[in-house]
Amino acid sequence: MAPREATFLPPAGGKVFRRGGRGYDSPLPSSQEGKLSKQREMMNSNKKHGGEKLAAIERGLMAVSMGALCLITMSNVLVRYFTNISFAFTEEISIVLMVIMTLVGASHAFATRHHIAISYFAERVSFLRKIAPRLATGCSLLMFGLLTFFGARMAWDDYDFEVTSPSLGVPQWWYSIWLPILSALIVLRLVGMLRRGAP
Repeated sequence: MAPREATFLPPAGGKVFRRGGRGYDSPLPSSQEGKLSKQREMMNSNKKHGGEKLAAIERGLMAVSMGALCLITMSNVLVRYFTNISFAFTEEISIVLMVIMTLVGASHAFATRHHIAISYFAERVSFLRKIAPRLATGCSLLMFGLLTFFGARMAWDDYDFEVTSPSLGVPQWWYSIWLPILSALIVLRLVGMLRRGAP
């Protein structure tokens, strides 16, 4: 079995090292060290532009959504197991919590560059290295811009036609309004990244 390796990212100014399975330290290749340095610069840039406060709010929303989702799901399972009562009507709350958690997590991942990236061709073709990140950010901006626009139209239709949810009978726009709001948050994140030249 090949030895496992761990990468250590020290504070700014420190040297990036990779520890191998044989107990010795060796510097990372220049390409990888450059990526880590760029990621560290971007994190510092987020702090300078007040992004750290927004990131803390996003992490809090993700934690609250995940905790509420776990409590609702576990309560439903326990009540159904020990009694004949079903909490199936809470499924629509679980769905909207999952949507909130996903979109807030996407916004946070964009800001911290933690999204999965398929960079095989971009790393091997020189002219793609500069345009690929901006192209990906532009496509993401287009998609979430469309989600914001059409999500707002859907939420307005739910409000205008007084649509109610199928299980709890509450106004449907209470749920659908989160899609355009959080999509707009992602759009603002992406615009900020483009203005700072983060990609």
